[in-house]
Amino acid sequence: MGNCLGKEDDVVSDRSANKSAKKAQKKQGSKGVQQQKIENASRTKTLNLSGSGLKQVPESITRIQELKTLNLKSNSLTFQSFPASFGNLVNLKKLNLASNQLQDLPSSITSLTHLEEIDLSNNLLPALTINLPASLKKINVSSNRLVEFPVVFRGMKRITELRLAGNNISGSLPGWVGEIMALKLIDLSDNQVEEIEDGVGDCDNLHSLLLRNNRLTFVPSSVLRSKSLAKMRLEGNKITKAALMKTEGFNEFDKKRTALLNKAVSGGIGDLDTSICGLD
Repeated sequence: MGNCLGKEDDVVSDRSANKSAKKAQKKQGSKGVQQQKIENASRTKTLNLSGSGLKQVPESITRIQELKTLNLKSNSLTFQSFPASFGNLVNLKKLNLASNQLQDLPSSITSLTHLEEIDLSNNLLPALTINLPASLKKINVSSNRLVEFPVVFRGMKRITELRLAGNNISGSLPGWVGEIMALKLIDLSDNQVEEIEDGVGDCDNLHSLLLRNNRLTFVPSSVLRSKSLAKMRLEGNKITKAALMKTEGFNEFDKKRTALLNKAVSGGIGDLDTSICGLD
């Protein structure tokens, strides 16, 4: 009986050792794949390390100055995960840091002077405390912990898309946003915004204003009359369809909205939402 028990213990021990060896081999293999991707990036100018279990950004990446697209989505990166040399990626145009554990941003991002797109969605950011590169065109900070509209966007003249949905932003959409003349889309859905300031209507290229599920009670006439505004989402606010339609400037907005719908229909796009800003 004793010998049998001894043999069973040996079998369990062997199985455990084999399992540990396979796990180590898999981890080593994963590191090998990562290293191969990093080595290839000098040629492809693109590096995708999403979902790689990273807790630190490999410093070897920062030596690839040709890099234009870097995807670090779905890892475990924090503010401390970035080497000081991260700012050496001066040719980077697209940076994806979505779905990490960021509570702040490394100051080295400011040095990425050719960056055009940054995705910071699904992190833990309570605010944006550093100056972002003036070269940015598309910014996504959706599903974070922002409580006010980031003032760091002021003066950033090249922004075309601002996505801030799913935060806890209260107060107003500030009038100085109208100074960002390249801006085409603002998404502030699922926040606590109470007011749209008049100056927002000064943005001649603003095409889409998405504000569903906030605390708005009205839309200023100046915004409805904005030169390019043709799409709004307002459901989940304290605004009724009847009240919106009585607002000065609504007829001008509705002409642009209808023209956009007609263009989509003629282009063969089906299942269109024809509601008045989601209020039907």
